Amino acid sequence: VVKHRFRKPYMREELAGRLIKERTLAEARILLSANEAGVRAPLPLYVDIDKGLLVMEFIEGVLLRDIITRLSREELAGIAEKLGTYVAALHNKGIVHGDLTTSNVILRGNNVYLLDFGLAYFSARPTDKASDIRVLERAVISSHPGVFELFFPLFLQSYRSRVNQSDEVMKEFLKLSTMGRYYKKRFLF
Repeated sequence: VVKHRFRKPYMREELAGRLIKERTLAEARILLSANEAGVRAPLPLYVDIDKGLLVMEFIEGVLLRDIITRLSREELAGIAEKLGTYVAALHNKGIVHGDLTTSNVILRGNNVYLLDFGLAYFSARPTDKASDIRVLERAVISSHPGVFELFFPLFLQSYRSRVNQSDEVMKEFLKLSTMGRYYKKRFLF
């Protein structure tokens, strides 16, 4: 997979050049760190920061978004558990994904892969980690409401049992959850 970042027409050339270099290098580093943490993610194969070019391993499979409603309860539970493990591993390594949705999860056989680290960044802040969980929660509620009640609590259980700063992250997640425009109180943990 080739990802090519290029200058947006509205950006000053100097600023665009710096941002392209920084973001390309950051994404490559984050992909390496994610793999080192045991998270299945595309490996960066080639990086040219001057050209904003990142070549990554192609992961063949099916997007979780496309099949989540057709999975058995057992399959769904296994994926939720694995995803919780992976997100905890990222957060323990100081990586915030930034776009944790079912569109960025690929299934290949019994393996789960995380994709699209283009918005990812390094952070130790519990609020940033909580925002990852909130993005996933909103994605599942809005796109797959029929599986939310099974999937999300199992994801959270897996995540909480493995992440450092669990109490702090969950406290921040609850704060974020109550900020929504259409807040509905749920007891997930």
